[in-house]
Amino acid sequence: MKKSFVLIPAAAIVLFAGYQYLQSANRIIFKINGEAAVTAAGEMEYQPVMDISAQAIGLKAEQHGKDISDQIQSTDYVIDELKTYTLIYTAGDAQFQYELSVCDTTPPLIEGLSAYTLMQGEAFDISMLQLQATDNFDGILLIKSVLRVM
Repeated sequence: MKKSFVLIPAAAIVLFAGYQYLQSANRIIFKINGEAAVTAAGEMEYQPVMDISAQAIGLKAEQHGKDISDQIQSTDYVIDELKTYTLIYTAGDAQFQYELSVCDTTPPLIEGLSAYTLMQGEAFDISMLQLQATDNFDGILLIKSVLRVM
């Protein structure tokens, strides 16, 4: 009788361990830049069209050691502010959270004539320099005239 009592708990432990093994074998593992993770954070420079795909942030997914990155999905996000966004990526029933900080560190680009010769007595208007300033976040900027005589 004592042997049967030992076998029943041992069989239950073996079944439970087998179940746990199968569950972990089916588990989807997310990797960002080669390291397993369930969350990560990063920063991107603002662009008028932001690529926040799994591939763009370096996110991959594996199941049974096989790359299933083509199954990663995310909802469409509108990135139109300089702030931190919480992006959710899924593959099967697994979920990955990415905190994306969108910043604007690129200075505006000012283009126009580099020099303009003004003759004595000639009126000057800043539009003569044909200046245009654009910024990747703010778009076309208004140029206010500042004239320094040296």
